[in-house]
Amino acid sequence: MAQAVQIQQWQPSMPLSVMEQARASRLILAAPTTIEQAARHGKLLLGQWPHANPPNPEAYSLGVTATLRLYPLGIVKEILEPGIGLAASREYPPTQKAVKDWCDKRLAFHRGMIRMAAIATETAADVALDAAFTPEHRRTMLERLRALLAWTRGAPAA
Repeated sequence: MAQAVQIQQWQPSMPLSVMEQARASRLILAAPTTIEQAARHGKLLLGQWPHANPPNPEAYSLGVTATLRLYPLGIVKEILEPGIGLAASREYPPTQKAVKDWCDKRLAFHRGMIRMAAIATETAADVALDAAFTPEHRRTMLERLRALLAWTRGAPAA
């Protein structure tokens, strides 16, 4: 008996929430890049421009490798990704500066996402703290604070 194949309509992937992206960013920034990894990824990166013919290929690839070595492994892997990598935005082989600029931009993105998650967590904690007190409790505490301030100034409490 043949089973009916059910085909689902394609749907775009859902963007990550701030907290999910921050978690992913922490993982991306966690591991350092070894010289071997930088060399392997540098070779793959330069291979994305097959017609590149630098005058000194060895110096060119060493420069790109040295630049990649400065960044976390997750950033070095991202530079090769088809949708967001360096080749997605450049028609010509990259210089060391182009590689550095791209990596700095991604590094800033990931650090920004981690910071946004921290701010969101702080904000959520503040909202939760506000929700913990009833309006009646807030009113009485405000009255007590006013009386205390008036007492410290030597004025009679209202």
